[in-house]
Parts: sequence; C-alpha cells; structure tokens
Amino acid sequence: MFKRSALCLAILSALAPISSFAEVTTPDALEAITVTGSKTDQTSAGEVDGYQALTADSATKTRTPLKKIPQSVQVVPKKLMEDQQVQSVGEALKNVSGVVPNQKLMTPGWETTTVRGFAAEQLQDGSTLYYNMGDRESTINIERIEVLKGANAVLHGGGSGTPVGGVVNLVSKMPQAEKSGKVGITVGSHGLVKPSFDINQPLNEKAQLRVTGEYSQSKSQVDIIERESYSLNPTLKLLPNDKTTVTLQGKTSRWEGHDYQGLPAEGTLKGTPIDRSLFIGNKDLPNSVSKSDSLAATVDHKLNDTWSVNTKVRSAKGEYDEKAQVFLVPVLGNTWTLHNMRMYDQQKDSSVDANLKGEFKTDKTKTTVVLGAESSTLDDSAIMDYNMMIPTDTVDLSNPTFNTPYTDPNTGFPWSGTVANKTSGVYAQTQHSINDRVHLLGGAKLAKVDIDFQDNMGGNDKTSKTKLLPRAGVAVDVNDNATVFASYSEGLRLFGSSRGSP
Repeated sequence: MFKRSALCLAILSALAPISSFAEVTTPDALEAITVTGSKTDQTSAGEVDGYQALTADSATKTRTPLKKIPQSVQVVPKKLMEDQQVQSVGEALKNVSGVVPNQKLMTPGWETTTVRGFAAEQLQDGSTLYYNMGDRESTINIERIEVLKGANAVLHGGGSGTPVGGVVNLVSKMPQAEKSGKVGITVGSHGLVKPSFDINQPLNEKAQLRVTGEYSQSKSQVDIIERESYSLNPTLKLLPNDKTTVTLQGKTSRWEGHDYQGLPAEGTLKGTPIDRSLFIGNKDLPNSVSKSDSLAATVDHKLNDTWSVNTKVRSAKGEYDEKAQVFLVPVLGNTWTLHNMRMYDQQKDSSVDANLKGEFKTDKTKTTVVLGAESSTLDDSAIMDYNMMIPTDTVDLSNPTFNTPYTDPNTGFPWSGTVANKTSGVYAQTQHSINDRVHLLGGAKLAKVDIDFQDNMGGNDKTSKTKLLPRAGVAVDVNDNATVFASYSEGLRLFGSSRGSP
C-alpha cells in the first residue's frame, strides 16, 4: 500500500512543474463545415451514375438530360462495357432492347444492324459510317454508345439519306487535361489474343493528345476460321483560347480473315444433320480484307454567353475485297453446287456539318435553339465476279470434301457498278423546358437526296428527292424517377440499285 501511494505521489510531483508553468487555454469553437459530394462521374461524353448515363448528345446535338428528351434513347457507357469485358460493339449492343447487331462471323463489308426490325445507321461521333468497313467491332476508343430509336432525320444525314429505323452513335474517347495511361492484354477461348493501349498525354496547357490502339487475333468454333484485325485512333485537342476548341481525330483500321457464309437450312433446321462447325469451302481459301481510314476536324467556338458555333468536316475511304466459295444450287439432300466468287468494293465519302446554338433562360423556363446545315457526298464502285453457270465442285455437306482450291473466277464478264450519293439539308430545332418539368422539342429539316446508280448490265437509275421532315415531342416529369413522353418524327432514305444501298 505504501509503495503504491509513493508512486502516485511521485507522478503528481513530476507533473506539478508542468502544471505551474503551462498556460491553460480553451479552444475556440469552429464553424460548422458542410461536406458535399456526388456519386456521379463526369466524362467527356456526359454525366454517368454507375452504369446509368444521365445525359445524351446524339438526340438533340446539345447535352440534354435523358429524362428531358421525348424519344427512346438508350446509352451503354464505358464502365458497363469494361465490367462486362465485352469484346465487340455487337456484344455491347446486346444491352439495348430492340437492337440486332451485325452477325459476329460476318465479313465487315456492309452494315446490317437493325433497331426495332428496321435498318439502322451506325455513326462515329455523329458522322455516318455507311458500309462500316475495317475493324468495326473494336471498343478501345469508345467512351459510350448512344442508341436512338425511330426516325432521326432532323440532325443526322449522309450515305443514302437520313436515318429511318434508328441510330447507333459510337462516341469516341477524348483527350483529357490529366495524364493517364493503360496497357493491357485479353486472352480468351478460340485462341483469342488482344493487346491494347490507351495513352492520354497533355502536351502543354493548350494541347492534349490521346492515342488508343488494339490488335486482335482469334479462331472460331467454326472449322479453319482465323481472323486478325487492328485499330489505331489518334486524337489531338487544341485550346488556342478559352473560347475555342479544335479537335482532330484520325482512325485507321483493318480486318482480315476467312469469309463465312453460314450454313443452309437443309441439314441444320431439318433433314439429315450436318456438322454445325462446318466451314464451306477449301481449307486454303484466301483471306478477305476490309480496310477503313478517316480524318475529322471539329471546331467549337463560343461567341458569347448565349451563342456558340460548331463545325465538323470529315473525310474517309474504305476498301473491301471478299473471296469465297459459296453453295448455290441444291442437287439432292445435302448435296450442293459450289462456286467461286469475288467481290471488290471501294468507297470515298466526305461530309460537313455546321450549326449555331443559342441558350436562353428565365426563372421558370429554359430554351435552346439549334440552326444548322449539312452536306455529304459518297462515291462507291464495286465489281463482282461469280462463276454462276459453271460450278467449281459438287459437295455433300453431310460428308464434305472440298478438293478444289479457290481461284479468282475470271469469267470475262464481271458485274460492275458505281453509285454517287449526295445529301444536303438545312435544319432548325428548339428545346423548351417549363418549370424544369415539362419539356418540349420541335424541329424540321429540308432534306435533299440524290442517287446516281449505273452498272455495265444496262442499269441506270437516277433519283432525286427533296422533302420537309418534321419532328415534335413532349416529355413530362411525373416525379424524380419517371417521365412520360410522346413524339413524332420522319426520315428520308432512297433505295438505289447497288449492293450497298439498304
């Protein structure tokens, strides 16, 4: 007991000098601090909350909250594609109802995506891709995919006219102010090897560079099929002053592999079964090749607090060389005639779109006006040689032997044709929100489409059409989570005689 008391006394004695010399103060009360944050991510293409995009640009050419757009619009953001580890644009589009993407094994020679059963336009940052050649399935340079359902004529055009069935707009990644980089490789089934990179490098305060690229090689569940492709996408953003932005986008891509035509219904859906992994054609069939190169320049300039202008110019070229052995005439049961076929296509297109945007606000209303004009040209030429009358071989697909190697048909009278498409139009659109609850959208486009088709078989089809295309809609917010809308719109597309016209 004595020892314990002595120890306590010693501690108190040791503390006493400190207490006698230390100045005892009472801290002042701090002002209350309110910390606010957001769970949403700001991207170059708009605001995203997890897998849910909150805005879209494609439907109105203005960054508008989805709930204020009187149209069915679905967005597939980059985060969803990364978490799902999708390997193609087609896989990403499976997230969107009513969309049937390009067939996975189809050679990229023309665009076949449909929305609600109708042919859809696939766009790159608002510019039509028409045949959509090259490595069209790469996702390395995609920030998001915006899908517009129904006619979208007022703000989009090119190719054979304005979109009638729908729009699939691939929104590209853009340079950012902060340095970043990512290098990776994907390895999967059927010999898939896909290295990729995404490098964002600010050059200085007024220049930012971003380069993405991807290479892919793979086999398939179908016999002998081997594919390889690559895509390289450099983008340079220039900021000469605080009111002007100049964006230069380049893209080069190539696809190479065996052309796959599928299997006949006889032997797959009915009759004597055939091997589902069967590739029709000689194992030494040469590769088909699809290429695409493009360059685009966009200038955004803010005139004042109300008005801004945007101008985009794009030029592209594509090339497609398909070589195949195709079945044509059923002889008996699963026996078919086999024919050599070669198709070569080359296209060049250019487009320009310029618009003026104005934004006006009061305490209870907000109005946005877009006035613009667009023009595009497409020159397409194709050759198809097909030994239709003289079979290369006759093959029983239930017990196949493809002994005859592929050779170019060289029939001496191949089909050849050219198409010259010109589209143009002037458009106006207004968006008006009342009490941030009722949202009105109206617009019109005076569109013109000219198609000049000619071939060496006597085909000569010149078509020209000018039409005023309206658009109107209203959306009403029921609450913070639900909106009802009604809309009406039209499109204009001319049907030519060429293989490439939808």
